[in-house]
Amino acid sequence: MLSTGITVIDFKKEVAARLAKKGTASDYTIYNRKTDSSVFCFYEPTLYPEKIVSLLHCLNSSDLVLIVFDGISKELGEVVVASHCLEKNGIVCFRDGSREDFLQLARGTAVEKFVECAYDDAEILSAIEKLAPKKDASVPLRITVDSSFNVKSVGLVVLGIGKSGTVNVHDELTAFPSGKKITVRSIQVQDKDVQSSTAGDRVGLCLKNVELNDVQRGTELVKDNANVAEATELAVEAEITKFQKTPLLNGASIFVSAGMQYAVASIQGDAKPGEKTKIKLSLQKPFAFEKNTSALLIDAGRTLRILGKITFI
Repeated sequence: MLSTGITVIDFKKEVAARLAKKGTASDYTIYNRKTDSSVFCFYEPTLYPEKIVSLLHCLNSSDLVLIVFDGISKELGEVVVASHCLEKNGIVCFRDGSREDFLQLARGTAVEKFVECAYDDAEILSAIEKLAPKKDASVPLRITVDSSFNVKSVGLVVLGIGKSGTVNVHDELTAFPSGKKITVRSIQVQDKDVQSSTAGDRVGLCLKNVELNDVQRGTELVKDNANVAEATELAVEAEITKFQKTPLLNGASIFVSAGMQYAVASIQGDAKPGEKTKIKLSLQKPFAFEKNTSALLIDAGRTLRILGKITFI
């Protein structure tokens, strides 16, 4: 069964509740919809725009972005820049405002190529089904943990998104950045016990040989270590968005957002808007990363909080 995650940008917060059933809620809210052939998980950034991390966690968990357009705003501009930096595909539907207004905001970004559809539930769902990417279950396993807790008489449970590969009951996994070796006791998908789960699933794992502190939000679970490593000193290629007016300077303190990780980092080197530059990041604690993948740079003190992206090298 194909599973697809969709970030819903709807500042009136109407559409996700119509399309699916409300599930867990924290700084973002998850809505679930299941058909005979598909599972859709809609991620609504509940605390955005006040909390930028609410948006980032949704985007990093999703395959697609759904924008419900009501007109140009500073907040929507920030969503466009973040989606562009992460090279997201998606859909825009027009509740208010015009196509010309939207293109004025999105022109020159990946969002300009979003599929357009009417403000109609059936059309939105049809567009999502057509765009839903196929997942490769044969590549190395990687699960991003978004929450963890102890359940009486059950044990330690983590919830997360299968980013790639397949996980099976009794698999031996490694948690990064803790490096802890753990065992999968049982698996649930859509509240049903299963023997395995593949990429795209929002999965619940009951684990053994692990403590709660080893699998907090942001932990990456991998099998055979995949290509994931951890470090406090990272060499990266930075690409500051052209929409920033001032450069990123040596010694600046910023945030790095990758998966569910959101960590403070100090910059070694300068990076100018619109250019690619190799710099180094010094982090206060170990950070899990995979070479040749991207992450976002954030400065919560700027008007446009998305600085741009980095590629781990």
